[in-house]
Amino acid sequence: MGRVIYLFLIAPWWVYAAAAAGFLYLSEQVYQNELKERADATAALAQPVPDRVDLSAFDRQNDVGLADEVHIAGWINTDFNYHLRKTKKGSVRAEGYMYVLQGASDTSSTKQVRAIILMSEREKADFIRRISEFQVPGKLDETGHLYFAFNGVRTNEGSFSDLVNDAFKEQGLTKGPDFIVVEPFWEGREKGLTYTGDPQRFREKLWKLSGVLLVLAAIKFGLARRSKRRQSERDAASVERAIFASSPVASAGEKGAGFGRPDLGMSQPKTLRQIAAKVQKTSAERPGPELQFEASREALGLAKAGFLQRFIKASRKSQIILLGMVFVLPLCVMKPAFGGVLLPVALLVYIYWSIGTKVASSVREALEEVGLLKPRISSLAKQDPFSRLEAQARNVR
Repeated sequence: MGRVIYLFLIAPWWVYAAAAAGFLYLSEQVYQNELKERADATAALAQPVPDRVDLSAFDRQNDVGLADEVHIAGWINTDFNYHLRKTKKGSVRAEGYMYVLQGASDTSSTKQVRAIILMSEREKADFIRRISEFQVPGKLDETGHLYFAFNGVRTNEGSFSDLVNDAFKEQGLTKGPDFIVVEPFWEGREKGLTYTGDPQRFREKLWKLSGVLLVLAAIKFGLARRSKRRQSERDAASVERAIFASSPVASAGEKGAGFGRPDLGMSQPKTLRQIAAKVQKTSAERPGPELQFEASREALGLAKAGFLQRFIKASRKSQIILLGMVFVLPLCVMKPAFGGVLLPVALLVYIYWSIGTKVASSVREALEEVGLLKPRISSLAKQDPFSRLEAQARNVR
């Protein structure tokens, strides 16, 4: 679980955007399929029950009607019935019963199965209690087995697929060319064909999930741009420190010598950054040892830093956003009523927070310009000799 959360957090923004687009497409496809299923069920219910077909002559292309309705007949080969049990760590998680159906032309030794019916414990008990309702009166196959008719829908093995395949393999059974899984109308044809789903509701759930993914994509995109900008600033600071350490400016300061008289005919640099740029143009183009050491150290630290270290070093704002992504947003998707209240409030708080921080920063800059507040030295400036000296020079002025 921790690995999944980690991969979810480190995925780039475009993965979230692509997933959102995929869910939007999926929502439309599912919606159209649900509408078709509802229309087919309504049309099938308006028609009479299909003619009964013995499994020996059953053809999936011709004998499956609207809404996948079938009406098959055959006998139950009790020798191959199987008790399906899905276990995990020694405990039974799901349980079912597989009934094997054969056609009138099949014998007890026939290994090719025509159809199966999967029943739960309750359905099995109900079938045994009402077995005479499914039996065809006076119809016995040549071996004396009881002959049954089932009206229902074609389905699949679902979560029991692997267990069914294992049961077939264990008993040496094979699936016939027109093999089907039948789900009888245990509570009658009308109720079995009545569509009870809500296509629009499921569609809206997928829309909400797509919206959450789009919000996450926007957040990840903003964080990526911010991280890239900070990395560029750190790289620029490292270059400036290396230039400063290997330039005549630093050597002159160490020896106590002056810079000499400036040439009045040339424009002179006004800040230490401009001095560094001029020194870089006039000096030999070679990477200093300080720059190489700094770059290798930063690369090694980035490679070794784990997610927890990165999370601790992130800003408080980024930490809150990441925690919200992991815990709050999934809860909002699972509980739409809770999300409908929390998400708008969180969005408003984020908007006002962002506006407030920008307004406060603008006001502080204005007060610093008129001298009512002392300029602050950023954490980056504390490491950068150029920014530090410039800030100190502004304080003196």
